[in-house]
Amino acid sequence: MTKLQIQKAVKKYFSYVVVILACWILFGRGCKYHPFPYDQPEVKTVKEQVEVLRVDSIASAMFRDSVNKIVGYWKNNSTHWEGNWNREVLENRELQDTLSSWLNVDVPDTCSQYKQKAIAQFNKLLLSSAKKDTSCSKALTAYKNVITQKDALIKRGTEDFKKLRVNIDTCFAQQTKLEKYIKQIKPKHEIGVSVAALTDYTNIKIQLGAGLYYRTKKGMIIEANYYTNRAVSLSVKRPLFKF
Repeated sequence: MTKLQIQKAVKKYFSYVVVILACWILFGRGCKYHPFPYDQPEVKTVKEQVEVLRVDSIASAMFRDSVNKIVGYWKNNSTHWEGNWNREVLENRELQDTLSSWLNVDVPDTCSQYKQKAIAQFNKLLLSSAKKDTSCSKALTAYKNVITQKDALIKRGTEDFKKLRVNIDTCFAQQTKLEKYIKQIKPKHEIGVSVAALTDYTNIKIQLGAGLYYRTKKGMIIEANYYTNRAVSLSVKRPLFKF
């Protein structure tokens, strides 16, 4: 086969090869195009998240109410027993004063040594009782300080929770806007118009044409054009890749 015959064969069958290759890419396995190259993540809607937050908030409120009732109960008991302790301290002091006055009564010389021993033991009891009262008072003060600090911590936590809730509501609002935007930009079926030009490269004479096209969600385009020379074209287009 001569070189001229090869050139004629290539020129004759080149267009067929191009068409076959295009059909293989469009309908065969030549190029698998995925309009969504990444797996779509499972995302809870704002409505679902708000419902979860609502249920959790109800459970948290119920728990908080229960704890407040328990705290109130023990707070009343603490106030009651602290009042009793204060009264016992006063009564104990009155008893100490009474015993002290009795021990200062004159006694016969034969009983003097026993009186001194009783006074010594009584003074030890007074000192021990005073230390006990001081320890109890300091313990109560320490517990009250702990409770005060915990109350401050709970108050700060409540304030931080309110701020966090505001931020969560803002995030929900932003997510709602994003969901609406995604729905707007999500690929849809599309019908449009097209303008085309046609000519023979060996004899340049431009023929203008216009037509309609239809695009699927996957990006495939079917287009039909009508030209000024009364020619009609039908084409099918498919994306190869995006960049």
